[in-house]
Amino acid sequence: MTPLQSVGPSSPTDSTWSQSYWQAKLSFPIEDDMPKKKRTRITKEQLAQLEHHFAVDCSPTTVQRREVGLQIGIPERRIQIWFQNRRAKARNNGETGRFRLSGSIPLGHPPELAQATQMELAALTQEDGPIFIIPCTNITIGAWNRVGSQDKDLLAWVCDSKKTLTWFIRSDEYCFKMRISLEHVVQLEYSNGSQFGQGIVTIDLSQPPEFFLRKDITSEDGGPSPGWEPCNDWTEDKEASCVLRHVLGGAALPLSYIV
Repeated sequence: MTPLQSVGPSSPTDSTWSQSYWQAKLSFPIEDDMPKKKRTRITKEQLAQLEHHFAVDCSPTTVQRREVGLQIGIPERRIQIWFQNRRAKARNNGETGRFRLSGSIPLGHPPELAQATQMELAALTQEDGPIFIIPCTNITIGAWNRVGSQDKDLLAWVCDSKKTLTWFIRSDEYCFKMRISLEHVVQLEYSNGSQFGQGIVTIDLSQPPEFFLRKDITSEDGGPSPGWEPCNDWTEDKEASCVLRHVLGGAALPLSYIV
C-alpha cells in the first residue's frame, strides 16, 4: 500500500515555495484598496428629464427605465435608485396625491428667449428676481375668462426665489397681476389640450391670490414706469376672491414646467 503523503512542506525547497506564494498573495491589492471608478454626476438637463418622467409615472418598469436611460444617457440601475430616492422624498414632503397628470407631458426645454425679448419682458413684469416666463392663451377663474389676443398681453411666470406663480394681464394703459404663493397650492393637475401641442393646468388654492395694478406707460420726463401697487380684486364680479380653482391654457411644453 502506498503511504499517504503528508500535507505541507516536506523540504526546504517546499518551504521556500510556500513562503513565496503567500508573499505574492498578500502583495496582491484587495478589492477595497483598488481605485474605484469615479461616478459622474447627473446634469441639470438629465435631472429635468427624470423629473418629467417621474411626474408621468413615479414607478416605471425595468423596460421603461432602460428606455429612459437610452434617451438621457444614464445606466438603468442608477435610474432605478434615483426613482426610489425620489419616491421617498415625495412621501416625506407630502407630495403624494397633490399632483395629478393625464396624458403625456412633453420632454425637453423651451427655447431660450432672445436677449432683447428678455429685456423687454423684464421691463414689462418688473420683478426683482429671475423668473421663468410662460406664454398663455387663456385663463379661467369661475365665470371670468381672459383670452390672449395680442403678444405679451397674457402671461404667467414662476419666481423660484419668492416661491410664487403670477398671472399677468395688459389692457389699454394698465397692467394687472395676481400673485399666488406656492404654499397655497392644494392640488395641481396637468392634462393635454384638445389641440396638438396644447396643454391645460388646473390649480386649486387654499386661499385667494394677491392683486396688483400699475399704469403701463412711461412718464413724460423719461423716468421709470410706475411700480406695482396692491389693489382689490380686479376680475369681473371678484371671481378670483371666491373661486379658488384657476385653469390655465397654452403651449404644452412651457405649461408642463409649472408642474
